[in-house]
Amino acid sequence: MLMANPTEELDGGFQRHPLKDIGYGSIAGICSKLFEHPFDLVKVRLQSQPLHLPSRYNGPVDCFRQTVGHEGFRGLYRGVSMPVVGAMAENATLFLVYGQVQQLIRRLAFPDQVIERRPPPLPLGYLSIAAACGGAMASLILTPIELVKCKMQVQQIAADPTNNKVGPLGIVRSVLKRDGFAGLWLGQTGTLLRETGGAAIWFCTFESIVALFVKRHQEQQQQSTGLPNNRVLSKDDLSSPELMISGGIAGILYNLVFFPADSIKSTIQTASELIPTSTSQTPTNNGFLNVGRQIVQNRGWKGLYAGCGITCLRSAPSSALIFWITKMATGRWTARRLNLSINRQHNLRPKNTAAYSTIKTEETRISRLPNGIRVTTEPTPGHFIGAGVYVDAGSRYESDYLRGSTHLTDRMAFKSTQNRTTEQISLEIEQLGGSFFASSGRDTVLYQATSYPDSLSSVLSVLSDTALNPVLKESELLVEQQAAEWEVNEINKKPEYMIPEILHETAFPKNTLGLPLICPKDRIHSITPEVLWSYRSLFFKPERIVVAGVGVDHDTFLAHAEKYFGDFKSVTPTVPLNNNHITASFTPTASSTNPILGSTQSTKSMLSKAFATTTNISPLDLTTGAPLQSFEELINAKPIYKGGEVRIPGKMEGNLAHIYIGFEAPSVHDEDLYAIACTHIMLGGGSSFSAGGPGKGMYSRLYTNVLNPHPEVDFCQAFHHTYSDAGLFGIAIAVQPEFANQVPQIIATQLDLISRDQNRGGITEAQLRRAKNQLRSTMMYGLESRLLQVEDLGRQVQTAGRKKPWSEVWERIESLTIKDIHQAISKIIRPGTKRSSSSTPNLKEFSGVPTIVATGQIDRLGDIQDLLKRYGIGHSQPKSNRL
Repeated sequence: MLMANPTEELDGGFQRHPLKDIGYGSIAGICSKLFEHPFDLVKVRLQSQPLHLPSRYNGPVDCFRQTVGHEGFRGLYRGVSMPVVGAMAENATLFLVYGQVQQLIRRLAFPDQVIERRPPPLPLGYLSIAAACGGAMASLILTPIELVKCKMQVQQIAADPTNNKVGPLGIVRSVLKRDGFAGLWLGQTGTLLRETGGAAIWFCTFESIVALFVKRHQEQQQQSTGLPNNRVLSKDDLSSPELMISGGIAGILYNLVFFPADSIKSTIQTASELIPTSTSQTPTNNGFLNVGRQIVQNRGWKGLYAGCGITCLRSAPSSALIFWITKMATGRWTARRLNLSINRQHNLRPKNTAAYSTIKTEETRISRLPNGIRVTTEPTPGHFIGAGVYVDAGSRYESDYLRGSTHLTDRMAFKSTQNRTTEQISLEIEQLGGSFFASSGRDTVLYQATSYPDSLSSVLSVLSDTALNPVLKESELLVEQQAAEWEVNEINKKPEYMIPEILHETAFPKNTLGLPLICPKDRIHSITPEVLWSYRSLFFKPERIVVAGVGVDHDTFLAHAEKYFGDFKSVTPTVPLNNNHITASFTPTASSTNPILGSTQSTKSMLSKAFATTTNISPLDLTTGAPLQSFEELINAKPIYKGGEVRIPGKMEGNLAHIYIGFEAPSVHDEDLYAIACTHIMLGGGSSFSAGGPGKGMYSRLYTNVLNPHPEVDFCQAFHHTYSDAGLFGIAIAVQPEFANQVPQIIATQLDLISRDQNRGGITEAQLRRAKNQLRSTMMYGLESRLLQVEDLGRQVQTAGRKKPWSEVWERIESLTIKDIHQAISKIIRPGTKRSSSSTPNLKEFSGVPTIVATGQIDRLGDIQDLLKRYGIGHSQPKSNRL
């Protein structure tokens, strides 16, 4: 079984370091050139024999013999100084451009891979483009260097004996005197063809053979374990001989295909030395194709391949050496970079030191266990430690067969395992002290704990046991099903919990984030241990798990994580995704004759639909309308925002009218996230009654403009839901029934003003400054909790592959301007708004279709979409699609 090092250190998202490409490309170039120069000298002398005279050498061996005989062994290194400089420049440029073009291609064509630590290799077509760009840039540097090298290598056989002791600078002066500055690029066409096409063949051949070796190891691992491979392998896992074989074959193909171009180039560059000026045979100014024609006429097609054998003989080990040295040096770079990352980060200071004087970059470290589980830590000091297990699962991935499994998996946490009974787990948690906690969401299932530092091993043992080794007893599941049933009944009574669920289902109908977070009531007793095992076998896989710790030493935490999580493996079960006998969540049916639901059913009957009644739907591919058929389709499905309107009249708790108006918003990875977060803070809001007394948010816009002047408003607050690939932003309000007709006007006004200039009632610099301070304060205050701190670390690594440094977050918030706020909010509520030239390009465009949910005493509520339209807000749905 192929094993890499016990752990693979990571330090954030995928990012090629240019200094690494330059430095280690140069080192590889020097070593390979010292090895291959004698072979290259023989090649050049074979290529550069005068066309008007018989061949001087009978072959490579004869050329070696004559060179050593006339010039000694030092003659084999004639002209080596310029090639060494050239090799440094060539390989540094080649690897630098190759790496940076790959990075650019990933950002443009594969943006999701940029945040991955070990992204899959680019397709060969893209790799060839990156390699060709690197070769083209290298050719500009190589041509003058090879011109000097070739002239020095043929000095001893030159037609003019006075040229045989001219050094590199003398040759440069001679070329400049005779041909001017452009003369240094004599033979550029041949070099460009050789390097551009050759680099593409070189890199693509290497990557193709490496891929074959990787595939072979994957198959061997599967055969040895009898299980599918649970770890993604890459060329980093290959042995040195395998890398060198790949590089050697790549070097041979590179020379075989483009050797004629090199022969023509060498003939052109050495013509002035080898052909007397009295003859008319000088090919220098005859052009690239004409020189090639002359070679074929005088020496046949074999003349274009003179010295090809000796070149391939030296290129195989030379190319192998380049790739091997680059790989070895890169490994040492990574290790040293990880060891010094803490010191280097602490030495970094932003330009405005006054604004950041109290901020220190965290010492975040990320490693990967051999089975693929990622382990991340921050050594933040404190009396308690925090630890958590984060699984890339959640309700957004559930099929009909699995509907509600996330909710019940959450409730079955800390129950009987293969190693402990429920009572033993409870007793152990009590003895450890601290807090143990499990939760689930639309895109995660998590298990967390805080305790004393000397309890780290026990904490991870309990977390590992409950996350990876449950028994799922039917008796315990029955108790949790009854608790879940009570939970659903309670949620149906509380609009603040129930309406956001309907909001998501309306915004993202039948897909991902619109699938129910809470198990539908009639599904609760259909969740059997077999269903939960199927759910766990699909999503509880090493590559989908992150183990995080704060207040701990990384190496110590890593050792414990490997002890308790290192043996976990996954299997690939067969799970039905669609089942006509298993139904899904509440999704209102569109009506072309009655665009807004206005049923006379009882409140209890209508509200129970949110989490009880079902409509036999499956997750759909909304581009085709077909049900998703595979696990891969489920986990890769992107949220598709539709929006719409749902009205559920009837009495609610408090006898109020509740209205939520939301819009499609940025994801956590969007450039506008910070601007919308600040907008959320500025709008603020809350309840008309605060149990803690006045002062909390009393200067926010919704307090000053809505709650304070309108006593009929019981509650008004902005909301902002963010996920890895989507978001929702809007305003929620609860009012006295007789005041419901004023709600559309109030919300439309507040949304309109937030995007207007200050002299038209828009945000002020003082409001923005307070919002930025409050946003930073809220974030930092939340991280005083060990549970929130470890969750922040684990979830960031889970979704982005790295923890964003606080210095970066601080700077992004501090740099926000009113213009940024206007642009961000306008893209949400006024799609199609023309952006300024300074706005960031290639950002997602939002639909602008509002999502509206209204419940309770809403008889007097008017047409919200029409009123929004008067303010130029949003795009209305066609009446046949408004629910």
